[in-house]
Amino acid sequence: MSHVTAELVAPVARRFGEPAAWDGSRELTDGDAAAILRSTAKDRLHDVTFMIADGDEVVVIRKPSFPEGAWRVPSGGIALGESFAAGTLREAHEETGLEIELTGYPLVARSTFSYRGEPIPWTTHVITARAAGRELAPIDTDEIAGCVWMPVAELLGPVAEVLRASGSALFDYRADLHDEIARSLFTRVPGT
Repeated sequence: MSHVTAELVAPVARRFGEPAAWDGSRELTDGDAAAILRSTAKDRLHDVTFMIADGDEVVVIRKPSFPEGAWRVPSGGIALGESFAAGTLREAHEETGLEIELTGYPLVARSTFSYRGEPIPWTTHVITARAAGRELAPIDTDEIAGCVWMPVAELLGPVAEVLRASGSALFDYRADLHDEIARSLFTRVPGT
C-alpha cells in the first residue's frame, strides 16, 4: 500500500479541485519492469509528474539511459513523512534546479501495469507549476542527463514519436500521459 493516500493529496485537491482521471494501464517489458520494481521495492507505488510551463514551453528532462531524442516531463516520488506539496517542490528542484509554485492538479492516472501476469498498481499525480526563473540547473546530475525548455508542440509531436518507437511500455505511457495532460489542460474547466 502506498503512503501517498487520498488524505495526503487532499490539501492539493481542495486547493485546485478534483483532477480528471485517466487509466494508463499496460503490459510491461522486461526493462520496464526492472525500473518499476526498483520503485516498488521501496514501497513506492506512485509518482508526481510536474508540468512546469512558461507560455508555450514546458520543462523536460532526459535520463542517461534514454534513447537519442527521448525527453519527458519530470517526475519523482513523495518521501514518507513529506507533505504532497513539499515533496513536489523538492523533486522539481532536484530534477530541474527551479523553484516552482504549484498552479493546478489537472489529472491523476490510476493504472495497473502488469508483468508476467502480476499486477503492479501505479498512480501518477499530475501537477502544473510555474517557475520563478528559467535557468535550469539539475541538482541530481546522476539521474538527470539533460533538462531543457521545449515547445509543447515538439513534446507532443516529434518527441512523442521517439518515445512510442522505443519499444518501451513506460515511454509509451509517458507519451500517452503527455497527450492526456494536454487534453486535460485545454478542455477542462477548473473544479469539475
